[in-house]
Amino acid sequence: MGHQKKAGYGTVYFIKVEGTCTYKLGETSREFEIRLKELSRQSSSLLTPVKTILITDRKTVERRLLEAFKENRLYGELFNFDNHQVIEVCKVMDRLGIPERSVYSSFQRMYFHLKEFNKRMERS
Repeated sequence: MGHQKKAGYGTVYFIKVEGTCTYKLGETSREFEIRLKELSRQSSSLLTPVKTILITDRKTVERRLLEAFKENRLYGELFNFDNHQVIEVCKVMDRLGIPERSVYSSFQRMYFHLKEFNKRMERS
């Protein structure tokens, strides 16, 4: 835990607001689980982590992500993404930091299975 006290070091996170297409991109110098509990207490919706990365310059990486996906911004750090865009956000995060945890591979599998199902339905 002491290593997260270093200036700039921390976690960049990607969280889904369950039951919606709304996601939050953010950063914290604290342990991610503490930040998630704090956000969960402030929200009336269930929040589910999609991906977190450990990073040495969390504020710069967060700004890059916010800028990269600005066309999907609802307001502040809240965004509207479809499943394909969720995969893209996770891929960008992979390139920027050390993956801590990720469920995007399951999103990716689900997206491709849905794509294949739609192709089969179009052929019939």
